[in-house]
Amino acid sequence: MSLDNKKKGVLVLFFVLILSVLGFFYLLHSDTVPEPVTYAGRQKRETVKTSFFVNEVVRFPSSANVTKPDSSEKIIKVGVDPGTTALNFGRVFPDMPVRKYIELKNSEKYKVRVCVRKYGSISPYLNSSLDSFILEPGEEKSVMVSFVGKDLGHFGGEVDVVIRRLRYNEMAPLIYWVGC
Repeated sequence: MSLDNKKKGVLVLFFVLILSVLGFFYLLHSDTVPEPVTYAGRQKRETVKTSFFVNEVVRFPSSANVTKPDSSEKIIKVGVDPGTTALNFGRVFPDMPVRKYIELKNSEKYKVRVCVRKYGSISPYLNSSLDSFILEPGEEKSVMVSFVGKDLGHFGGEVDVVIRRLRYNEMAPLIYWVGC
């Protein structure tokens, strides 16, 4: 084998290695939880297993009713639902911000990736204080979800909290590079 053939062999090996690493990261990032087909009518929790992850998904039904204030009434009625099993923002006026909080705690012995996803006609009006983050073992976080309706009408949908952990402990350092 001449020197040129050795260089070609090393170059081919290098490219195969690079393509393998890129393919692995592509598989890691494409291994996501599917969007809901129908929106949850009540809070529910489900587990979705994929090639590399065990995903726990908590689905919160979400709704809000944006109405005009009626100045003919002496008391202007708005209502915010204090319940914790749904993100019902109640009856609000345009541009009136309403906040709800989702309390999270990692009681496991491993780090998890937490992602907040929004779906439905309500999603353009929802903002969350954190959309994707790592939750360390024993750590607690409060995620604020706020609603500010610009248009009049009833808006509905779902907010999902996806809690991802790697299926194989050997891959634990990769939790920082995965998305939802």
